[in-house]
Amino acid sequence: MLKLFTITGNLLAETTAVYEFPRQGSTVRAIGESKFQVGGKGVNVARAATALGLPAFAAVFPAGFNGAKCVQMLKRDGVAAIVSEIPGETRCGLVCSDMRTGVQTTFLGTDLPVSAEAFKNAVEKIGKSSEEGDIIALCGSFPGWSGNFAGMFFNLCAKNRLNICADTYGPPLDSFAGKKCGIVKINRRELFEFLKMRDGGSERDFCRAFENARRTAFANAGIFAVTDGPSPILADVGCGTEKISPPKISHGTCTTGCGDAMLARLISEIFVRKTALLEALKLAAAYASALAGAGCATDPRQFKFK
Repeated sequence: MLKLFTITGNLLAETTAVYEFPRQGSTVRAIGESKFQVGGKGVNVARAATALGLPAFAAVFPAGFNGAKCVQMLKRDGVAAIVSEIPGETRCGLVCSDMRTGVQTTFLGTDLPVSAEAFKNAVEKIGKSSEEGDIIALCGSFPGWSGNFAGMFFNLCAKNRLNICADTYGPPLDSFAGKKCGIVKINRRELFEFLKMRDGGSERDFCRAFENARRTAFANAGIFAVTDGPSPILADVGCGTEKISPPKISHGTCTTGCGDAMLARLISEIFVRKTALLEALKLAAAYASALAGAGCATDPRQFKFK
C-alpha cells in the first residue's frame, strides 16, 4: 500500500486555552483545562491522512524538553514519526480562545533553524522506509532552508521515484519552481510573496498573479492550486484556470489546519483513489470545510469520512 511521508521543518509545541481577554498589560488566568497538541503543517497533514486510511509518517526535528514532549504526544496520538533531533528548544505556541466570542488569537515562539546534518539524517531515514510510488510532501515554513536542502530532497525523490507534493512558502517554495511534481498548493498571501508582488485585493489581481506563477514557475506541477480563505480556490490541472468554491462555513469558525486537511484529502483522492484531478480538488475543499464546521480540522480522527 502507498505511504505518505511529510516533512515539517517548524515543529510546534502548542497549548490551547480559553481566556476572558484582559486589557493590555494586565494578567489573566485560563478558564478550565488547557489542551496540549503537536502543531506544524506536515504533522497536521500526516494526522489527517492517517484518519483517511492512508499510512503516513511525519518527519520532524524536535529539540529539548518541548521537542521530547511533542514526540511523546505523536506516539500517543498514533502518528508515526521520523525523528531527527536538533539542539535548542522546540518553539512554543499559545492559542488563546476568547471566552465571549470564541475568536482565537495565536502567539508563536521563535523559529528554530534545522541543521543540514539533521535534514540529511531525516532524508536518509525516509529513503530507507519509502518505496517507488510513495508520496512525499514538504509542508509549511522551514527555518534554515538552503539550496543544499533542496538538492538532498530532490535527489531522494528521484532515487526512490516518489510523488512530490508541496504546501510551503518562502525559500522552500522557490526551490519547487520549474520542478516536476504532483501537487503545489499554497495560499493567496504566499502566492504574492513568491512573486514579490503587491496584492491589490481584487479578483483580477488574484487571477493575474495565479496565471503568472503557473506559467513562469509551476507549469510542471500536475495540480497548481491557490486557496483564498472562504473565497474561491484558483486551480489549474492542465486545462487552464478553474475556480472552485469551497462550501460555506459558519462565521467565526476556527479554520486552523483546514489547508493541511485539504492537502491530505487531495493526496488520498489522487494517488490512492485515482480520482479525476478537478473532482479531487472539489472533494478536498469540501472535506476541509466540513472539518472546520466540526471544529476538528487539526485532529480529524473522529470525523466520519465520506
